[in-house]
Amino acid sequence: MEARVKIAEHNQWGYTWGMNNTTQDLLNELRESGWTWSAIAGELQVHRNAVDRWWRGERVPKTPALVNEALKRLLDRKAPKRRRYASPSNTA
Repeated sequence: MEARVKIAEHNQWGYTWGMNNTTQDLLNELRESGWTWSAIAGELQVHRNAVDRWWRGERVPKTPALVNEALKRLLDRKAPKRRRYASPSNTA
């Protein structure tokens, strides 16, 4: 289980991020219930790095209220199975 991340209070220039910890809390809950960054990003149609940056507090979603609502809806769903890739078959 991953440790919860403390919300960054200031960036390298001293400005506050203004990150609502609700997004980070929801992402932590999703991770604890088996969701991956890739699965969350796929559902929200954003890049997995964006989700990771929200979680770390480096970035704020452009529409935090909509993102938080979408994350809440994902909490009601079962986490998708992780993809298992078959070993390559005979390639000629």
